[in-house]
Amino acid sequence: AALFYSALWGQRPCNWTHQRRVQLSACPCAPAPGDMNQHIAVAVPRILQNDPVMKELDLSNKALGDLACSQVADALKLNVWIRRVDLSGNPFSDDAALFLAEMLTENKSLTELDVSRTGLTDAGARAFELGTMNNPRMMRLIHEGNNWDPDIAGRIEYYMELNAHPPDLKKFLPAVERNERDVTVLDLSGDEKDGKAYTQLSVQKVAAAMATNTWVRKLVLDRNFNSDDKLIPIIQALESNSTVQQLSFVSDHMGPHGARALAQLLKKSDRITEIDLTDNEIGDAGARALLEALDCNASMRSMPMLENDLNPALMKKIDAALMMNAQPAELKKVLPILIANDPDTEYVNLRGAPSNEGSKKCPADLQSYYNNLSTFLL
Repeated sequence: AALFYSALWGQRPCNWTHQRRVQLSACPCAPAPGDMNQHIAVAVPRILQNDPVMKELDLSNKALGDLACSQVADALKLNVWIRRVDLSGNPFSDDAALFLAEMLTENKSLTELDVSRTGLTDAGARAFELGTMNNPRMMRLIHEGNNWDPDIAGRIEYYMELNAHPPDLKKFLPAVERNERDVTVLDLSGDEKDGKAYTQLSVQKVAAAMATNTWVRKLVLDRNFNSDDKLIPIIQALESNSTVQQLSFVSDHMGPHGARALAQLLKKSDRITEIDLTDNEIGDAGARALLEALDCNASMRSMPMLENDLNPALMKKIDAALMMNAQPAELKKVLPILIANDPDTEYVNLRGAPSNEGSKKCPADLQSYYNNLSTFLL
């Protein structure tokens, strides 16, 4: 932000940025204590005291100028308790935005800042764009009445939207959107204690990124969702993905509708081998949809479904279908006949396809093949 504004204006206003402690008399243009705005004279010492009881600071409509704003901003750099600051209705120039944006790069506790009706222009908005980009906690910047460029305001909203979610989303999503080859495992697990459910905007971002990504092989979305409405767009986006092989939706409140969306994905996919659905709410209806999908899916090998309150008989059928998928095509065709122990079946053909025919071959590990066959023959 400092480099940006030094280029924009030629020279920064009074610079207190690198002081470890706020010394209000350190700047040549700082007012004498008797001339200090009375609201600032009260607020700044309280901010510097770091009182854990003080969670909000309301300095709205107090006729504060840029200097008063800089004093508040410098004090807030050292505060770890205040969550919300209201500076709306004060006559600021874009210099004030620079002070506040620099504060945002250092403050790690503030989550909401109101600068509505302060006269800040697009230059000030650009400063806030840099500030919110480098702040891990800010979730709301209120700027009504400042008439900012919609593109700049949109980018600010995007950075703050990411802050509302697990840190890994903000860390990895840009790389996934750029389709960087180093990101093969995308772990966006939420925190078990204070994880935040994804908002619709972030769902759209993840869905759009995964639809076109060609490097991610494993996608983990555990403990991040609170409804099928947010899970389904990501699952549907994976229908266009050609590389993901493993999915994890542990403790995501997935219901029957989400399971049906997964079933549709499995009917179209020949690459996904594992889906972890532990601790969800898919119910028997969702499990039946997945079982039906396994009838026309040859790639799935594992689908943990504990803590879904499912019918045990239905679970056994799903396990059998997954076990069947692990067999070569020739054995897969005759296993149902062997399991049924049909007295009319006296001959089965398990001859392997010639090397130049078909895509399904007997596994290289022939011992595994014969073990499975002997199990059902016995």
